[in-house]
Amino acid sequence: MGIPLRDFVSPVVKTLILSEMRGKIFGIDTYNYLHAYLSIIRSENKHLEFNGHITSHISGFFFKIVDLIEAGIKPVFVFEGKPIDLKTKTLVQRRKTREGIEIVALEAKTKGDLDLYNKLISGIKKIDDQMINDLKELLFCFGIPIVEAANDSEAQIAYMCKKNNVFSTVSQDYDSLLFGSPNFIRNLFLSKKKNIGGRTVVMNDELISLEKVLKYNRITQSQLVDIAILAGTDYNDGIKNIGIIKGAKFIKKYGNIEAFVESEKQYTIDLEEVKTIRNIFEHPNVNENCKLQFNRPDEQKILKIMTEKFGFNKERVRKKLDLLDSHVKQRSLSEFF
Repeated sequence: MGIPLRDFVSPVVKTLILSEMRGKIFGIDTYNYLHAYLSIIRSENKHLEFNGHITSHISGFFFKIVDLIEAGIKPVFVFEGKPIDLKTKTLVQRRKTREGIEIVALEAKTKGDLDLYNKLISGIKKIDDQMINDLKELLFCFGIPIVEAANDSEAQIAYMCKKNNVFSTVSQDYDSLLFGSPNFIRNLFLSKKKNIGGRTVVMNDELISLEKVLKYNRITQSQLVDIAILAGTDYNDGIKNIGIIKGAKFIKKYGNIEAFVESEKQYTIDLEEVKTIRNIFEHPNVNENCKLQFNRPDEQKILKIMTEKFGFNKERVRKKLDLLDSHVKQRSLSEFF
């Protein structure tokens, strides 16, 4: 879910020019976009499906991966690990939300409104092992590295970014900044046009520099974390009626949460929990031994699983792979990967 930092970082958001990123390695927050593809890639309000395999996410990732490789980008896909205990409350709340939507969906089905039923059910489809394994098989055929995070994928990619293993985190969740990712890219895997309130809005790819966020707002990384904790994160509810902007004013004035609650006694927060959450963001549990091994895409294997296993149109897949093949042949292995 992440923390809503949009208004806080918007003054320093830069439009990403993909052609300027040639040769860069991007760390992809896989689950983040897997959820998105399951929600938006549908046919007649249903997930794409073939022989028992949900394929909405396969379609989304296939076409985007080819586009990235054509642009000279080296994607690395990071998968979520075991949830941190403090995140359990958030996950339980999400489960309750899904259950509520399921009830509404079943009521719609009972009334004969199958379009609404399919739309609601499609939007809350739970990620299962088969979806993950199908995606990993596709990534393997593309020769793309897979990294298993210890806990949060955003924390893992931020660590890799700070170690210069990757250039940037690619996600929709601003938590990436709280974990200290120097660079953060949004919207890369999403449609560039979105309908909001009946009008079409263009969604540009965004590049956000953590250094510029801190400098513009005149805060430190630790203070950014404290601001988020006051407003509420995946690990705590925050303080009622304090959002990011109000929280920033308090932290800028007092320096940290402890000094804030000492001076503004009408506000209370569990300081031991604050220390625990700070530690999660500033010293996360990560996989320190991940090795990135890139290989050439195997077009024949990709074509086979895309058409025979996942049921996509052979000519459409082949046409896209022909573009990939021409780009691969133009470069040496070291240049390509």
